Amino acid sequence: MDREPLAISAMLPEALGSQNRRALILGWAYYLDAFSSYPLRTWLP
Repeated sequence: MDREPLAISAMLPEALGSQNRRALILGWAYYLDAFSSYPLRTWLP
C-alpha cells in the first residue's frame, strides 16, 4: 500500500491550488480513516 501515501502527496498541490477545499478535506478524511493506524509521522514534514 505504499502507493497510497504517494498518491495523496501528489494530489495535495493540486488540491491546494484549486478553490475546492472539500476535495482536500475529503481526501484526508478518507486517507486517515483507511490508514488510522499508519505512522503518519514517518512521512509528514
